[in-house]
Amino acid sequence: SNGFSVCECDKNATSITIPNEINGVAIYKIDKGAFKNCSLLESVKLPSSLIVISDEAFEWCTNLKDVDMPSGVEIIGESAFRYCNKLHTIDLPESIKTIEHYAFGDCENLISLIIPSSVTELGSRIVGNCNNLKELSVKDGNPVYSSSGNCIIEKATRTIVAGCNSSVIPNDGSATIIGSSVFEMCNNLVNVIIPSGITTIEEFAFGNCDNIKSISIPATTINIGKRIASGCRNLTQITVENENPSYTSKNNCLIEKDTGTIIFGCKTSKIPDDGNIKAIANSAFEACDGFIDLVIPDGVQSIGDFSFLNCDNLRSITIPDSVTHIGMEIFNGSHNLEIIIIAPSNRFYLSDGNCIIEKATKKIIAGCKSSMIPDDKNVTIIGEKAFCRCYSLTDIVIPEGVMVIDRYAFGECLGLKSIHLPASIREIKKEAFRMCNNLTDVFFNGTEEQWNNIKMDLDEFSLERVTIHFIDDVRNAEGEAKNV
Repeated sequence: SNGFSVCECDKNATSITIPNEINGVAIYKIDKGAFKNCSLLESVKLPSSLIVISDEAFEWCTNLKDVDMPSGVEIIGESAFRYCNKLHTIDLPESIKTIEHYAFGDCENLISLIIPSSVTELGSRIVGNCNNLKELSVKDGNPVYSSSGNCIIEKATRTIVAGCNSSVIPNDGSATIIGSSVFEMCNNLVNVIIPSGITTIEEFAFGNCDNIKSISIPATTINIGKRIASGCRNLTQITVENENPSYTSKNNCLIEKDTGTIIFGCKTSKIPDDGNIKAIANSAFEACDGFIDLVIPDGVQSIGDFSFLNCDNLRSITIPDSVTHIGMEIFNGSHNLEIIIIAPSNRFYLSDGNCIIEKATKKIIAGCKSSMIPDDKNVTIIGEKAFCRCYSLTDIVIPEGVMVIDRYAFGECLGLKSIHLPASIREIKKEAFRMCNNLTDVFFNGTEEQWNNIKMDLDEFSLERVTIHFIDDVRNAEGEAKNV
């Protein structure tokens, strides 16, 4: 053994000094979560024998202001100081080799972090959501990382691996890649101009930056990941230099030239109807509030997963006969959607009762607050997450012929109070009604024996909260059989 470790502390302590040793045995480690939620703790002096600060060691120490970290510490674990909201600065010794993911994330008053020259491994988002961070740098002599413009750059790959609200993307050639989620929730960013020389922007690079209004992409950027500006609700302008060989912009949509795919858009986007658009990528228009009555232009063949997720103002959507693929959850969270239309000549999908039905499988893949499941035997499966987060649904009637309710089909339908199930049901998959916390009554159009033969997770309906009504109950109550 390397020595002793600290596993817990007095939750009422305001100041703690950890000794170097106990009975001659060195203290080398702070265990996972050892000081977690010590909300009264203001200062801590760590022992000179310490080597490892484990994951979550000081997470949620919301009054921690002063950390005396000695030379000798080599590892700062994941979320080790996350949510230490009173922490303004912290001196990191030259012994540190590894700083894990979110080590100082969500320290809302952290103003400066200087990475020692000894650090050779940095996790993702080490200063994520540190909105007041003014200085982010690496000491000279570090063999793996450098810094410029309050960005931390991995030298070998020239990738920006950490940034903050005060970052300026360097244009000196030291960086060619903007890493995944590097500027996520950097709310001081307004007009983002990607400098020439940047070749790659990775997934979610500028995600959830509330105040970004415009993004300008240079001709040198030839690789753009998914959702690079997802959740940027105030984004109104997307431009790409004309000379860019891989991408173009039109109607405030970023378009991949070779495939005719819209990679992402914003609240002012209009899908071009020039016949060049073949696909809408996953999450392309997530949280884009500008759409109200949306008509997908003819020629579009594929609509990806989450394409119109959380589009608050979307009221209606019309899908052309050219569409051959519709992904999952394409407009979940778009709570005002009430009209779904698919061109009657579409060979793969049909709309009926404001539901999207996949013809080959007879499966509903998406619905909305006004959906009524058709009772013409054209539906046998309620698909995965088909009605997920349809908060306005209070009562749903599933007609005879439906045999399977897939995972999370009605997940998080918080307003759902009652369900009418047919005797044809053979399987209710796990979490089909997860978090339907107001569900109180399930009306089954069959006998208790038939109900017991349905394949389902035993916890799907909490019997403490939900009453199951069988057709025999109705017979006994009314003297005749009744479809319920």
